[in-house]
Amino acid sequence: MPLVKVSDTKNMPLDRREARDKAREFVERQVSYDQGTINDVIMLHHGDNSQIAVVLSGNSDKKSPEYKAALRNIQRYRKGDIKSPGKKYQERLVNSLKRNDSYLASRSMQQTRGATVTVKGTIQISKIAETRTMKATMNANQLSRFLSEALHNNEAGYSVFASAGNYPEFVAYNDVVVTITT
Repeated sequence: MPLVKVSDTKNMPLDRREARDKAREFVERQVSYDQGTINDVIMLHHGDNSQIAVVLSGNSDKKSPEYKAALRNIQRYRKGDIKSPGKKYQERLVNSLKRNDSYLASRSMQQTRGATVTVKGTIQISKIAETRTMKATMNANQLSRFLSEALHNNEAGYSVFASAGNYPEFVAYNDVVVTITT
């Protein structure tokens, strides 16, 4: 039985972000440019060329030269005149996807391998709050569920973690640190 330290949690708020933030970081690292990226952006914006031009130009002023150039390039790409956007536009496409929660959630469900998730800090099981380190080795399906749930709701992510690691349900406090390693 590992040694645990009972914690005073009177003035300690509950964790509301750690699992979500770490899940987001993990999924964002997997988003990179490939030929499908521009199609993902097109689908994300429902094929609206003007919205995609705003993403690529970084400018919502439809009279600006940057916006007009981006719009022309999108039209040329969709017409088949150019095969791929330039490096600058590729980076902007990837960054727009990284900022979109629904896209990240869909990517989180595409895990092909598992990972080890560690939760370290003050947690409360039943009525006792204690400092602990817990690890769960997750297969691809469990990791997908953890990432998806954590992106939507921090506490739901911990519930999936508890199930995967055979831990009882717990509440995490704001000193908790989550790591995800492959």
